[in-house]
Amino acid sequence: MAAREKIREHRSDLPTPQEVESRQKDGWRLTAVEWERGLGDRSSEDASIQQEIPYGLRISRDGLHLAEDA
Repeated sequence: MAAREKIREHRSDLPTPQEVESRQKDGWRLTAVEWERGLGDRSSEDASIQQEIPYGLRISRDGLHLAEDA
């Protein structure tokens, strides 16, 4: 496989069509766009849903509890 060069830019705005065209002329290819927003005033219960499940456990059939996963 050929070597690849990647650049990640942290921006607060979108690239203009001219910027994209200029990069493409230089051999670059746009491969991803990542969107992010604040969560606002969500309760701690909502935040706990996003935690990683500990090793050896799984989500139970009812989807509300953790169960042992042998």
